[in-house]
This record gives sequence, structure tokens and C-alpha cells, in this order.
Amino acid sequence: MDSQTQAIQFGVESFYSSNRGEAYKSRMLLWGFSLIGFTVSALRAPHGGVSIAVMATFFLVIVGLVDYFLLRQFRPGQLVVKLTEEGVESPMISGSTKKLPWISIKGISIQAIHDQSYLVFELSPDLGLPNKKHFLTGTNPSRPTISLAGLDAAAQDQLATSISQFLRDHDELAGIDIRNPVREAREFMESVRVLAPMPWVTSFLVVTNVIVWIAMVAAGAKILGSPIPMLYEWGANATSAVQEGQAWRLLSSVFLHGNVFHLVINMAALISAGLIVERIYGHRLFGLIYFGSGIVGSALSLHFASQTTVAVGASGAIFGVTGALFVAIFQHRKSLPKSFSKQIIASLSFFITYSLVQSFTKDGIDTAAHIGGLVAGSMLAFILPERLNMEAFSKLRFQRGVIGVLLTTLTAFGLVQLAPAAKVDVGRTIHGSATVAAGMNQFAAVMAALEQEEKDVAAGKISIRESDDRSRSVFAPRMAEVLKTLRAGYLAPSDPRLPVLNATIRMAELMEESLAMQSVFKPGSDVPEPSDPARAVELKKEMLVVMASLSKAKRP
Repeated sequence: MDSQTQAIQFGVESFYSSNRGEAYKSRMLLWGFSLIGFTVSALRAPHGGVSIAVMATFFLVIVGLVDYFLLRQFRPGQLVVKLTEEGVESPMISGSTKKLPWISIKGISIQAIHDQSYLVFELSPDLGLPNKKHFLTGTNPSRPTISLAGLDAAAQDQLATSISQFLRDHDELAGIDIRNPVREAREFMESVRVLAPMPWVTSFLVVTNVIVWIAMVAAGAKILGSPIPMLYEWGANATSAVQEGQAWRLLSSVFLHGNVFHLVINMAALISAGLIVERIYGHRLFGLIYFGSGIVGSALSLHFASQTTVAVGASGAIFGVTGALFVAIFQHRKSLPKSFSKQIIASLSFFITYSLVQSFTKDGIDTAAHIGGLVAGSMLAFILPERLNMEAFSKLRFQRGVIGVLLTTLTAFGLVQLAPAAKVDVGRTIHGSATVAAGMNQFAAVMAALEQEEKDVAAGKISIRESDDRSRSVFAPRMAEVLKTLRAGYLAPSDPRLPVLNATIRMAELMEESLAMQSVFKPGSDVPEPSDPARAVELKKEMLVVMASLSKAKRP
């Protein structure tokens, strides 16, 4: 159902919600994301227990209540506003009064409040209403509002036209003119869309990121969290790797994401800011802003997060795009619709500040990449011409583009060269950790086999002499292989598993020497005795000490 007006009777005009209004789209997004979240929670339920399923169900109920109590009034076919000869009527007027006589109205405008369109009234001071917002509800009795989220753009424009006509029909209100800054902002956005009807660079970037993510999942990555070794193998950023000559990771890491939520949030932000930035700067310059910001962000990360672990994500590039949008709007704020520039600047300021605060206060976020991308994108925006001034854009885009490429390259190169030596060799740690895990498994297998050997001897399945011979011919070589694997492994000095690894290596050394020691049998005895009794005693004592240290190291 489209937004429409219906002439119920002569002199009355009514406007109804439709499925083309922002409220309907918001409802669809709300339920869509809720369904995705519920599905993901259901998939995790077998691993997380009943609690995850219960929390997901509870969240779904909350969404349903929000939809019922807050959004049901915007369902298609619901009355939004009615204009009559007497005044304006609406069930959505803020406050207790749902009818405003024309004679009480001193000003009307359609304004964007929190990114939603509202019909805002200024009532006559003669009514004696307080001109102050209520601290709980946020309503102002002398400034009542009507949400227009249920109406599409065409219906909002028609509403403004109809109100103007009603005002002209009342001589005492002829001096009042309805202001519609929302329309001005929308018309500006429509003029920007004409500059690039198909923002193919943004589309390409989103599709590429999604394809890379799907490919990783197909290769074994987890939807809710890809393992660090896999991210590294696919091109994650790491100071140690870049300093070994793998500079391509500065770019490849921009197309990788740690989990599905990381991907979705970044792609939503890219679409939100990328579409307008690509149209303002053009395809090529937008590509320069995106990739330049991403690479500089990755280069700055070499000094911080990437020193000790891997870093992935398009966040640095997206922060650069956001910074470029802020600069473009700020530079042309005087020539743009005031409501649009003011709203965009305020929204971007909040987004950038909030995101950076989150980066500083939460673990696991590559703050340096965000800051590097933001600074790079903002600086490029100051250099590059925008299509908001087509004459300057046509004359300067090539020269300024070359300057932008050179500046980005020099900045990234300088950051890479100035980065301190990596605190952790990530590649060696990843591969070394896997080797350590394999060695630990081998050690456990040999110890289990020795325990089973003792049981077989006790059960008479193997003689003592056979077991003694197997200790040198079978178990000593196996323990030597364990030692070889463990010694080939590597753990960073700060790794909490390092004491366990060192103790295990020492235990394997003692076990290997003990198992390889020759035995002697006294005449008439089947009990083997070590050829070097003193050394055997020393080995046993040290084994007890190492076993005690192992138990202490494994204790949480």
C-alpha cells in the first residue's frame, strides 16, 4: 500500500502510513536482524546450553513487544495526520492533546529529529503552555510533534503542500509558511545520486568482502570466530610478517573479518557512508580514499596491535571514508542545505567520537588502524576535489589524485619503516604453537602406551624381559621423536603455556634417557636392574621434581 491521502469529506484531507515509509522499513530490518540473531543463537545452543536459547527467545519477545507498542501505529493503513477546516488532528501528536486548532498555531515545519521526519508545531504563547521539554518524556507542550515515519517522501511533500493551502485559506494565518528543510536535504541527496547512479566501487567492495568471508567459511573458518592461524594464512596483518617482506598484508588484511558480526557491522557502515562519498568524489578518488585509508591504518597498526597478534577488518578504511564525508560536508556547509549539513556533521561527530571511545575502552579492537584510517581519509579529503564544485573537480581531480597517491604511499612507507621490531613473531608463534600441540599429543600417547605396557606385564600378556627390551627398542625411539617435535615448537616468552612446555621437554629428556638405559639381570632373576644404578636414582628423583612442577604449572 502506497502512502496516500483520502478525501473523506469536503475540506478534510487524511494521510495514512504505508509500506514505503521509513517506519515500515525499520520494522522489516528489526525483524530481519532479530531472525538472524535468533538463528545464530539456535546454532550455538548445542555448544552453549539451554541458556543461549532462553536468552535468544527472551530477546525475540522483547523485539515483539517493541514492535507492538512502539511501531504498530506505523503499520500500513494507520492514520498519521488529518487536516480539517478547524485544525490538525493526529493520534500521534506528542502530549495529551490530539487536535490542534489552526488559530493556535504560530509556526509549522518538517524537521529531521534523530534521523526521522517530524511535523513540528510552534503554538501561540497566548495559550500559556510551558516552553520546556519534560525531563522524562522529552515532549514540549508548546512544541508538539507528529512523527512522519509512516509516510514516504512523496506523501510528506504532499502534506506540506496541503498544510500551506490550509494556511492560505485562513486570512489570519496567511503570514505563516511551512518550512520543509527535510525536503531540501532530500533534494540535495537526489542531486548527488545523479552524479553516480551506480556506485559500483562500493558495491564491488561489499561483494568482495562477503565473497572472501564465504570462502573462508567454506575452507573451515567458524562463523562466530575464525581461528588466528587461519586468519594469518589468509593474509592478516602482523608486524613480524610485514618486517619479513610481506607488505601485501597491509592490503589483504582489509578484506578479512574475524566473525560474521564483524563483517555485517563493517559492511553496513561501508554502505551507509560509501554510497554518498563515492558520489561526491567519483569512483576513482573514492577508491583512493578507501584503499589509502585502509593501508595507512594497517601501517599504523604495525606500531601497536599488530606487534603481538594479527589484525583484520575493513574498519580503518571505513573510518577513512567517514572522515572524508565529514570533511566534504564541513568544507561546503555554507552552500549546502543547513539542516542537511548540520545533521550530517552532528551525526558523524557522534559516530566518530563514540567509535573511538569504544576502541579505547574495549579489548580486541585495533584502535591504531581506526585512527590511522580516519586521519588518512580526512587528509585526502582536504586534498581531493569534490563534485560539489564540478568546475574545480574537472580541473583538479587528476593532479590532486596523483598528489593523494604519493602522499598515501609516502605515509604508509614511513610508518612501515619506523615501526619498532615486532614483540612477537606471529608466524613463528602460530606454526610453533601447532608443533607444540602435536608434540604434547605425542608425549601423552607415549605415556599412555607405557601405562598400558605395565598393565600388560601385570596381566602376564608380556614378559618382564620382553617389556625391558621394548623400552629400548620401541619406547626410547618414540620418546626421542617426541623430544624432536617439542624442541621444534615455539611459544612466545609471554605465553602462559611456556612453563608447561619446558617442563614437558625436560620430562621427555629424562624419560628418553631412562628408557634407553641398558639393564642387567642377575643369575636366576627375571627382574631387570639398571646398568648405572646411581644415574637411575638421579633420573627418578628429578622426574618427581619435574612432575611436581608440571602439576603446579597446569594448576589454574
